[in-house]
Amino acid sequence: MDSQDATTPDEANGTPGYLLFGGTGGIGKALAARLQARGAQVHVVARTETELRAREASHGHTWTAADTTSFEGAETALRETTEALGRIDGIANCVGSILLKPAHATTEAQYDAVIRTNPTSAFAVVRAGAKAMWAGGSLVLLSFAAARVGLLNHEAMGDRAGGRGGRGSGLRPRSQGALT
Repeated sequence: MDSQDATTPDEANGTPGYLLFGGTGGIGKALAARLQARGAQVHVVARTETELRAREASHGHTWTAADTTSFEGAETALRETTEALGRIDGIANCVGSILLKPAHATTEAQYDAVIRTNPTSAFAVVRAGAKAMWAGGSLVLLSFAAARVGLLNHEAMGDRAGGRGGRGSGLRPRSQGALT
């Protein structure tokens, strides 16, 4: 895992800080732009350093290259975000993959990759995020509608979305506002 040198955060001004997992994808990019337009600090996490460096040059946010399909990757990203921003007020997990194949044509390796990338990364982010935002904050998980509506050739995607959607419904806020 690799992170660029971050400037010292300005905690005195109270600027909110947000962590975006999967921040180089379409939804992650749009969310980063909206948050930055509102004056927030944004830290982006993705697997590939090349795209992160390119986005840093044009968008000015801090970043961490990490694989969030592991607990270690998510924890490293949270630690580096806290170091870079000084605070984390919200986390969005925009990590995702898509596999459009009927069940009979999907290999076990393809199915395992979908599950590892989607519900497993969501759980790793929730696990690490709950520790990092002990005093409160927001944690958003994105999902895929295939789990609810049933679409042709989306069997693996329905399984992945069902796992992530179930994860969100299982979260309950503590009295301080953080997730337990």
